Amino acid sequence: MKKFNALLSILLFGLSMNIAAAPPERSSEPDWNEVCHILCLAGEGGAACNCDLIP
Repeated sequence: MKKFNALLSILLFGLSMNIAAAPPERSSEPDWNEVCHILCLAGEGGAACNCDLIP
């Protein structure tokens, strides 16, 4: 039982170190405000991006 507890401790410690050291995940979701800003500047955003509204 002591070996099991020791292995479990090592495993949990390793997992906690991996979680703490892991870089934050980048979102694959685009920044829609930025996308619409660029589309509006190009005259292509239309109603989808509310380009006709005065900022």
